[in-house]
Amino acid sequence: MVYEIVWTPKAIESFLENLKYLQQKWTQREVNQFASIVEEKILLLSTHPETGSPQKKCS
Repeated sequence: MVYEIVWTPKAIESFLENLKYLQQKWTQREVNQFASIVEEKILLLSTHPETGSPQKKCS
C-alpha cells in the first residue's frame, strides 16, 4: 500500500527556502542531487512508513 505524503504549507515554504540557500552555496548539480534524494526519501516513506521515526510535537 502506498501512503500519500502531504506537505504542510510551512514545510513547502521551508523546503523552498532551503533550496534557495543551497543554490547560493552549492553548484546546481549538487542542488539537483539533493532535491532528488529528498524525493527518493519521500517515496520510500510513502511505501514503507515504518522506516521513519515519529517526532514529538513541540508545544
